Amino acid sequence: MEAVILAGGQGTRLRSLVSNVPKPMAPINGVPFLQILLDILNKNLFSHVVISVGYLSQSIINHFGYQHRDLRISYSMEESPLGTGGAIKLALDRCESNEIFILNGDTFLELDYKLVTNLWENTKSPIIVGKEVCDTSRYGAMIVEKSRIIQFEDVQEKRPGVINAGTYYFSKEWLKEKLPQESRFSFETDFLLDSVRTYSYATHLAEGVFIDIGIPKDFNLAQSILKYYGQ
Repeated sequence: MEAVILAGGQGTRLRSLVSNVPKPMAPINGVPFLQILLDILNKNLFSHVVISVGYLSQSIINHFGYQHRDLRISYSMEESPLGTGGAIKLALDRCESNEIFILNGDTFLELDYKLVTNLWENTKSPIIVGKEVCDTSRYGAMIVEKSRIIQFEDVQEKRPGVINAGTYYFSKEWLKEKLPQESRFSFETDFLLDSVRTYSYATHLAEGVFIDIGIPKDFNLAQSILKYYGQ
């Protein structure tokens, strides 16, 4: 299996805690968060990962090089910020397989990757992994009917629901055909928000641990929650 990890963000909301490394390299009990993600992919028998880098990219490249355990690593370099959509579009040229996972480099999701690939085999639809949470106000909600995503909904008040967990399974050919022509755009707001009205997306609901380290509260929480992962 093959994955793209989006690791080019600056992590401005973590600047008070982590100022000298890109957000995915923020330390979790002394270990870079990105290393935990790579260890999980390695345990799940991924063979190749493309890391999309930008801000302070050399710190990532110097740390991991081009091999981590059994994982081969390639890099897709953003010369200037491209947004999540532009970063994905650029990284596709480094991918060797047609079916790829796409992961956010600041999000941990405990996931049975095999169940996702099985869903792909049964539906041949692009897949957005969802997660049931107690409070959707930070992320917005996915409206799901019979494992199909109907729409995304902005949520202002605290309420439970299903969120986009920041993990996707797509055909590279499909993405190249459907993504906007622009080089810089948000995958979530400039593409997915409208495209769910046009294209059929399936969803797999992950049952394991989910944590986004992008804000200080959850970064601190990750120190205890992720203590035993990636070892």
